[in-house]
Amino acid sequence: MKQKEEMGEALHAIDYDQLQIENKQYLAKIEERNAELLKLKVSSANAIHTLNSYRVLYDFNYRKNYPRLLNILKNSNQTFIRGRNYSQS
Repeated sequence: MKQKEEMGEALHAIDYDQLQIENKQYLAKIEERNAELLKLKVSSANAIHTLNSYRVLYDFNYRKNYPRLLNILKNSNQTFIRGRNYSQS
């Protein structure tokens, strides 16, 4: 009986050691995934920064060239209307 009790305690110690090993493996996986997540966050932040830079540049150029765009559209409309009027006459 005493021998079985000692064997049971030994099994518990083995089980505990096995759990510790598994825990270390899971912690290593968690660290790997956290590192991968950090890389993805940095990559995402860089992409957002780049897109915002292009948006600001687009807005600047659009506002700068907007009067020219209106003038071109206005002139092209007048040309179209004149051309149409000439062809109808």
